[in-house]
Amino acid sequence: MQFISYLFSPIPVSVFHYSFYLIIYSIALIVIAIAMKIIIAKKSSKALRRVYRNMPSHFIWIALTLIILIESRTNAIPYLSMRFLLYIVILISIYLVAINIYRFFTKYPKVKNIIKTKPNKQENKHHYSTSKKK
Repeated sequence: MQFISYLFSPIPVSVFHYSFYLIIYSIALIVIAIAMKIIIAKKSSKALRRVYRNMPSHFIWIALTLIILIESRTNAIPYLSMRFLLYIVILISIYLVAINIYRFFTKYPKVKNIIKTKPNKQENKHHYSTSKKK
């Protein structure tokens, strides 16, 4: 029972020793998201775009949520500074990082091979005209 009251306390103690490390983690997530956005834009790899289409936006939203929760914790804002919310967002961010690492080693090579073996649309054209014959 004491653990539940500790986890769901609406106003936890404002002394939070890990805020600096979590802010660095959030900034790292934002930097990774921006870097991936630049890499996806510069490379013309369709497989990279297909596999990591939503990853940068997910990382940015999770990082911003973490920053908001950490700031609310250090400022002792009731109910928004609950430990439960902070732990849930940290677990979600770890899950997103892990799933993207997993995708890089499993799904990305498969999609890359599939896209390489597909013939181009221009190679399949038989030069049919779309205009009407006279």
